[in-house]
Amino acid sequence: KWAIPNTLPSTFDHEITGLLGRDKEFKDLTNTISKARNNLIAVVAPGGVGKTSLILQFLKDLSLTPSYSTKIDAIIFCTLKNERLTADGIEQIEAINGINQIENSILSDLNSLFGSSFSTFEKACNDFENEKVLICIDNLETLLMYSQKEFIEFNQSLPLLWRVIVTSRISVDSATTVPLEPLVKRHAINLSRNYLRKR
Repeated sequence: KWAIPNTLPSTFDHEITGLLGRDKEFKDLTNTISKARNNLIAVVAPGGVGKTSLILQFLKDLSLTPSYSTKIDAIIFCTLKNERLTADGIEQIEAINGINQIENSILSDLNSLFGSSFSTFEKACNDFENEKVLICIDNLETLLMYSQKEFIEFNQSLPLLWRVIVTSRISVDSATTVPLEPLVKRHAINLSRNYLRKR
């Protein structure tokens, strides 16, 4: 009953093995998001380290934590990922590209979660300015490589109660950064064993 409405994927890529060895990062993210002044949070690490897996599991746990139901009204997930790793190798996928498409994706999710029918992102922002919306943008480096300024302007235009958490391979100006290190050897071995056993 207390679950926070969200648009997280119904299944996660890491479900086959579970998330291993990320207790410290979970604590860091919890501490960071618990401080209201941190309106822009970035999980930064090289590709393949597990940024998406970490943030998806964190947000899912957050959505099911009763104490956060008074602090967050909705969680919106938007990914800019343009490829995925499959058993047959890397596969290209259709991806959101640019701020306008990000805004349209968020608008669609807001309309879906709140049962509204706003035609523009600006109208939705005005009407939901008192809602506590947490937006997650995955693989933001796809956009930052071309225009970091455009993203900063987008973030600054959002209602004051809205917060943004992103994953990126490159640093994000003005963001509170949560770095993500590669798994230590014992966790990497356990992950490999779990994967092989379940495959």
